[in-house]
This record gives sequence, C-alpha cells and structure tokens, in this order.
Amino acid sequence: MDYKPADFVLNFNESDADKLDGFKHRTFKPIDIYWLIKTLQSILKEYQTFEGFWEMCYKRSKDQGRELIAVFHEDFFAFHPEIPQRTRKHISNSEKNSSCKRLYMYLRWCIRSGSVDLGIMNFMPASELMIPLDVHVARQARALGLLKRIQNDWKAVQELTEKLCFLDSSDPAKYDFALFGMGVLEQEIS
Repeated sequence: MDYKPADFVLNFNESDADKLDGFKHRTFKPIDIYWLIKTLQSILKEYQTFEGFWEMCYKRSKDQGRELIAVFHEDFFAFHPEIPQRTRKHISNSEKNSSCKRLYMYLRWCIRSGSVDLGIMNFMPASELMIPLDVHVARQARALGLLKRIQNDWKAVQELTEKLCFLDSSDPAKYDFALFGMGVLEQEIS
C-alpha cells in the first residue's frame, strides 16, 4: 500500500491485486484482504468516510430495533454479495452470538476519547458502546462477580455491559482497559 492505505484503497483496481500476493495475517489470506479492500472502497465511494457508513448502520439499527454490529455486518456484505464465505467469517455478527470483540474494540477507540482512545468519531454516544469481551476481560469480570455466563459470547457481552452500566451508565466500555490489563497480568482479585 506504499504506506498510504487510504489512497491505495480508494484507487485500488484489478491490476493492484497482485500486490496482495503473499499477504498473510493470522487467518487472513490474499483473497480476504482483496474483498475487504473492495468493500472499503465501495463504502468510501458511497459515504465519503467510514464514519458515514457506521452512522448509517447506527441509524438503521435504531429504526429496526437491531444490534448495531448485526446491521453493520449485513450492510458491509451487501456491497459485494459474491464475497466468499471464508472472507465473511472475518466480520463478526452479534445475531450469530459472536462477542464482536474486534468491532467493539474499534468503536471504543473511535468513539471514546482519552489517553487510550482517539475519539475521532461521534455518530453514537459512548453510553451505547458494548464492552469488547475477550478471555482476559471475561476472566476478571467473573472473578469480580460481574459476569456469570460461562461462554464468551454475545449474551456475555450484554450481561457484562449491563453490569458496567451500573458503575457508569454514560461510558460502560471504559472499564475494558482495566479489566483487560488485570486479566493479562493474571492479577488475583482479593
């Protein structure tokens, strides 16, 4: 991408596809990044910004009474219905009971502002962010009695976020960093 990812995505064409050969990140392969770039390009051409797309998804989720990530997932893949199934697995969906950790981590970084978070988007209030749930956050939440559910799934995200709203209803996701840090360090709760 020549250290200019936005330009690369906006100007991407089929002759650039060979630049993706050899790309690998965990379970992402060249075919996956190809379709993600094509979709991001379509989003940017239609909405001018990624935030514009998120805002549309947010409004639709409110109108439909559905979870934001479920609408995001549906609309993301509507741009190119031919996207292979293996690529679709990289974008989580709360309606399939995924914890949606990466997407809510991204939203936390973009919506909240502070020493860890950028606060570069404002299409939704921080009060509506869900906790990005991973094994470390879940372990500490269980140790603190904030989470009873055994599985680290969407129902656990809802349960923990609801409990964190009692601590701060204006910003429940702010506890992610503390829970994660304690979990990574495997600190004992006394």
